[in-house]
Amino acid sequence: MSYKVNAGRFFSVPLKRTKDKDLIKPLEMVLSSTFDITKEVIKKYIRDFDALRKTAVVKPVSKSASAMDSLYEYHDNLVAVGKHISPRNRSYVKNLFTWKDSLQKRGLFRTASKLSVADGEFERLCILYNIAALASQIASEVNLQTDEGLKVVTKHFQESAGIFAHIKDRIVSVVGDQQLTADLTPIILKVLELTMTAHAQECIYLKASSDPSLSRKQDMLAKVASQASFLYSEAVNAFGEGQSNASLGSVLKMCKAKKEVFECRAQIHQAKVANSSHSYGEAIARYRLVEPTLKNLISCASAFCPEINLQQLHSTVVAEKEAIEKDNNLIYHESIPEVSALPPIGKAQIAKAKVYNADEYFGKNFTDVLSAELNKLNEKESSKQKDCVVS
Repeated sequence: MSYKVNAGRFFSVPLKRTKDKDLIKPLEMVLSSTFDITKEVIKKYIRDFDALRKTAVVKPVSKSASAMDSLYEYHDNLVAVGKHISPRNRSYVKNLFTWKDSLQKRGLFRTASKLSVADGEFERLCILYNIAALASQIASEVNLQTDEGLKVVTKHFQESAGIFAHIKDRIVSVVGDQQLTADLTPIILKVLELTMTAHAQECIYLKASSDPSLSRKQDMLAKVASQASFLYSEAVNAFGEGQSNASLGSVLKMCKAKKEVFECRAQIHQAKVANSSHSYGEAIARYRLVEPTLKNLISCASAFCPEINLQQLHSTVVAEKEAIEKDNNLIYHESIPEVSALPPIGKAQIAKAKVYNADEYFGKNFTDVLSAELNKLNEKESSKQKDCVVS
């Protein structure tokens, strides 16, 4: 797994890394005093739990559904264990969980390169970070040429955005006054949340613009594109609130480029609306606004928008502008409004960060997960003992 911070069409957030921990002894002590079950069953569950952690977060992680399932399962069990540890027993499980910054190797930020906190809630937030990061990685490799692919990618990005937002709201209260790693600072988490939401809105635009029944609705497409531009602009602004650093430079470039690309798309769609409603002066003004921006984007944005031939789009804009200008000069004689006088393009906010529900998020109610697992193991152990007696 590469942890290099890079951005192409979408930003694949790198995973956080950690080391193996001995969870067996402290958990055995706590759970043995909590559940009236044989020690053999308790030990079996804890060994499984420990192995699950190794699989989910210690070993290299692939960009696959099975890797995501492992993260989900470890998260579920971690929450379940936490719910069954009473306040008086928490001193026994004050394990120091250490997680490295996913966005730097060493010293690129004026922040810590790793963070150690003796709290299972910190471990949970780091697991959630990796779930969100892996969702962005999987989404970045899905085929966008199909409706199903676009649907899956949009879902992944919205869920990822919601998780980053949840971490942003919780991390300071969990870590306290310790120095955060850069990837866990509220500003960077805000950048990730906005970027993932913008990616989701972009996918919605791609779906709408490729759908024959929707692609004719230029006013709607203008609003969807305008919202995508707005979200990328918000991500750029969030970058500005934090420290400038080289490791996220390509992500910032991507957000800046996509902000301009989707603003151009919104203006082009709105120009078509104006032309169809005989507002020729407005149409010309919007095409004139877009033309130089598109020309500049040809060299700097093509890598981030491979689905668009920016050179061809620029040529189309020039041709449509000149055709309307010719008709206007010969027939309509409409005045060309100043850019500042153009009506603003509305926004269609379709993509949103999926709100994280801490109590029931991945489809499970955590209250009885651990009890159920332990009871299941206890039944198996009892069955083995009966079989031994019979034989």
